[in-house]
Amino acid sequence: MTFGFTILESVPPFTTLAIDIDYAARPAILTPLMAGKMRRLAQDVLLGYKHFAETGEQRVPIKQLKARYRHIDQLETQFG
Repeated sequence: MTFGFTILESVPPFTTLAIDIDYAARPAILTPLMAGKMRRLAQDVLLGYKHFAETGEQRVPIKQLKARYRHIDQLETQFG
């Protein structure tokens, strides 16, 4: 599994990040079954990095971040 991050736009107080994930499960039949879990994981990771890029604050519980950024309907994720 590999993760790649890109800052697409940073106009204070907002930052737009992209994450590219490439993964393969073993056995291979599990790979499509993991797509939902990977999407949720990617969204949580993006929220953490987004918050850090905007505030410099680290180790914020994911529940607090989800509450703070609830106005974001859906984070875009792209699986490679």
